[in-house]
Amino acid sequence: MVWPSSRDFSNAVMNASFDDQQLAKGKVVLNPRTRMPLVWPGSFASVYKIAAGQNFAVRCFTRDVPGRQTRYSRLAQYLRSANPPGFVEFKYQPRGIRIYGEWYPILKMEWIDGHTLEKFVENNLHNPNTLKRISGKWQAIAFALQSLPVAHNDLQHGNIIVQPDESIRLVDYDGIFLPRFQGNDSPEVGHSNYQHPKRTSHDYDAHIDNFPALVIHLSLLAVAADPSLWHRYHKDKSLIFTQNDFAQPGRSDLFRTLKSNGDATIRNLASVLEDCCARPVAETPTLERILKPQAASAPAPAAPTQYRDLLRARQPSSSPPAATHISVIPCPQCYQSNPSELVYCDAEKCYAILQPGNRNCAHCGISGPVNASYCHDCGKKVA
Repeated sequence: MVWPSSRDFSNAVMNASFDDQQLAKGKVVLNPRTRMPLVWPGSFASVYKIAAGQNFAVRCFTRDVPGRQTRYSRLAQYLRSANPPGFVEFKYQPRGIRIYGEWYPILKMEWIDGHTLEKFVENNLHNPNTLKRISGKWQAIAFALQSLPVAHNDLQHGNIIVQPDESIRLVDYDGIFLPRFQGNDSPEVGHSNYQHPKRTSHDYDAHIDNFPALVIHLSLLAVAADPSLWHRYHKDKSLIFTQNDFAQPGRSDLFRTLKSNGDATIRNLASVLEDCCARPVAETPTLERILKPQAASAPAPAAPTQYRDLLRARQPSSSPPAATHISVIPCPQCYQSNPSELVYCDAEKCYAILQPGNRNCAHCGISGPVNASYCHDCGKKVA
């Protein structure tokens, strides 16, 4: 089947050819010059704004990607259970929009007002305190995501929306990593101006956001301290860093400039980022471990399988009496029943957190699942 063109999608949106009755009765926002639907194009989809009692973003996929429906169904299940911050509610509709008698999938999402991170920074070049506040909020988003076995997989300025109240929302979930995708290749490798220079499609796990999270945080702090960096290094498809800086940091004028900055934090972060560029992708630490001394001095995080082994090692080795009732809890992702003392699902390649929440370790400060008795980072008892 030949996939529709962008013009085909625009014409169908113009004619409200939706199966969803709320969208079908709504009005698409038009480009005042062309009187055609206003569209935000991307690599995998075009986004339209529909006013239907409330504003919705309708994401029309511009290419056929195998397994898309399964991916979004599992993502919806995960978001309902883990509720990570910054994500936008959505509904995947396989029978979404009709073009030439055939139905094609869409994503119906709440519309998020605000600016992309790039535009927000540009608008606030002379408001350093605002940029510092946003860097702090970005830090909080990164910390929260990195405490879960999930990764956005394409953190970059176009996928980060800063709302009028300065809250941060993440969009575009086409390549998101979930625990049950462990072992698969990534459907995309992210924006090259934000990704590790050695990244390939084989690098696909819960830590793949570590590098871009650091790039974005350092960029915000650097521009807040020195707005002239924006005029010297900003390009249309980046904040201040490009893939060339990551590929050859020793020859990068930007790295040299940042490592001589008057702010010690910026100098240190630039050195850490430069070091990460030379190391394997998997060795990039989380932003939390970089910024928090107590976290940086802790041992490397244990994988969920190692954590389960640690937990079981603390359980009695003998089998319980036959009459003993064993409490179980269903996994919110794969629905397998698990012993209630487990923190992560025991199903092969699932590793979902069974009771999502936050609980801070008194020893290293890392936040973890609410029912964890032992810290998943340093292994010490937290309750």
